[in-house]
Amino acid sequence: MHNLLIVDDEPLVTNSLRVLFEEEMSSELEIFHAYNGQQTLRILQEQRVDIALLDINLPDINGIELHRRIIDNWKHCKVIFLTGEDDFTFIKAAIHHKALDYLLKDEGDDVIVAAVRNALELIVSDESHQELIRQAEEQVNHLLPLLRHDFFTSLLNGHLCSLEERLERFRRLSVELDARHSFIPLLAKLDQGEGEVEEWIIYKVRGVIASFLQDKFLQTSVVSPNNEVLFFLQPAREESLQQFHVRLAGMLDLAQAACRSGLAMTVSFAVMKTACPWSQTNQVLASLQRSLYAGYGYYREMMLEADWEEAAAETQTSDSGERGAELFHKLHRLEEKLLQRQPEQFTSLLAHLAAEADQLVPLGSATGEKGLAMLIQMTNRYCRDLGVETVPEQAEELELLGEGHSIASWKDAGMAASRQVAMASTMKLKKLHEDEKGVIKKLHQYIEDNLEGDVSLSRLAQIVHFNPYYLSRLYQQMTGQGLSDYIRSVRINRAKSMLENKDNPIKEIVEKLGFSDNAYFTRFFKKNTGMTPREYRERDR
Repeated sequence: MHNLLIVDDEPLVTNSLRVLFEEEMSSELEIFHAYNGQQTLRILQEQRVDIALLDINLPDINGIELHRRIIDNWKHCKVIFLTGEDDFTFIKAAIHHKALDYLLKDEGDDVIVAAVRNALELIVSDESHQELIRQAEEQVNHLLPLLRHDFFTSLLNGHLCSLEERLERFRRLSVELDARHSFIPLLAKLDQGEGEVEEWIIYKVRGVIASFLQDKFLQTSVVSPNNEVLFFLQPAREESLQQFHVRLAGMLDLAQAACRSGLAMTVSFAVMKTACPWSQTNQVLASLQRSLYAGYGYYREMMLEADWEEAAAETQTSDSGERGAELFHKLHRLEEKLLQRQPEQFTSLLAHLAAEADQLVPLGSATGEKGLAMLIQMTNRYCRDLGVETVPEQAEELELLGEGHSIASWKDAGMAASRQVAMASTMKLKKLHEDEKGVIKKLHQYIEDNLEGDVSLSRLAQIVHFNPYYLSRLYQQMTGQGLSDYIRSVRINRAKSMLENKDNPIKEIVEKLGFSDNAYFTRFFKKNTGMTPREYRERDR
């Protein structure tokens, strides 16, 4: 879904264009409108703008200046000037400022719709993405220096350094981030499911994402051992945290589209809601992984926000030599499988560990007890992250094992942990299905109750606490139709019902259905039914 902004100081023109595009392109465009420059600037701070249909003669801000402000906020936006004046001076100015098109208002609806369709095709065409892919390929040939990768990897592994050391390392490694300020972590995951991904694919995806972020964000990134890409971000200019996340969400939605069309790869994102201090860098990766792998719709394009309240568990260490180190290394590998939501692989690895752990580090030893505590902790966390509070029988069984009330063997512990994980996974899938139904029900109820108010994609996304771009895709996947199609059907059915009651004045129906004026309602109703509201009301007379 892309966003179209219509700007004209004549309400009749603006509303007419809004109706036109709701009729012609509602499944492809989310439509916004403004009557002056100041309203436009507010929208630019709250929404990504992909196409702008812009009147040159505005009362407060000249259209040419407004064009510059739009591009400054959203550089990929396609601007089409629309004016009533066939003036060569305006045409020359539009061309000079690299507008996509210049149209006269009297050229007709077909011409205007064609211009917007052309702009949309340029945005989504393979050609528009090939340049980004080419740039990403160049970046593959000029990878970040190994020392830079090693430094940020060391931060993720728990290395602590003073501000002075960090400033010096950033300077020497040409890191564009400000070492004095905290950062926003962003994790990108390829939705490939199980199996290995070739390294060159990971670096191409990394390059595409970086290309979209480069103008608005200071950034550097590293590839995790699980082939995810962790970005360290700071705003390139002073702005609020809310503005930062609005801008970031818009850029990530474009990056997902580019990866999908240009690389045939889908990518999911998890970003931290608040900034993180460099001293806690080692807790970032696991926190984002838990959020990303526990989200709606496994292995689909997600865009989620993570809370900073619960950090990753502290790294366990062993004081019992090489055998203890080997045990904890294998336990960490088990935890990675749970973080990646791969319960089958977890069970398989755990079976191998249990078969040899009794000889390696018996449960009766101090190190064995630490290992068992870690196993219990990771499986309980897995249930909690999935939203499954308890799996009573298996949870109690593990606790009893930990307290010595049952046969204290790794084999018994492994079987209990595997049962707990399997049961939690089954319950989660059931809960996801129920939650998806709940999301649809909540959306439908809100739309039914608020037709006269704001039922835009942005508002609906707030209601269910989703990113707008993700909600649009998720609704389509779950129902087989777009949100705008559903809203249109509700409005039509409600209008028919109200029109059948002859006591309902047309003006009152217009207001209750959220239309700005009678003309807008009449055009909408006739487009969808073949009759005007009055003809429908009088059809049986």
